[in-house]
Amino acid sequence: MQGQPIDDTLRAVVARHLDVPPAELSTDSSLEQLSLDDDAAALILGAVGDELEMRFPDDFLEGLDTYGKFHDAVLLAVGA
Repeated sequence: MQGQPIDDTLRAVVARHLDVPPAELSTDSSLEQLSLDDDAAALILGAVGDELEMRFPDDFLEGLDTYGKFHDAVLLAVGA
């Protein structure tokens, strides 16, 4: 990671790939309503993986329907 806290990194990556202002992402933000599709999911997982220097399985987002659940799952995966 490039010196940026994980929270900021996740928010920036998701906001960039879903084309939403970072401030609009809350723990209750629905990824479906933010237009998360398979292509965006792959890009987000790749970008987050690059930033955190790790790899996520292709199905990592399965069952994660909100930004908050995604955020928590990433923190759990990195052991933060």
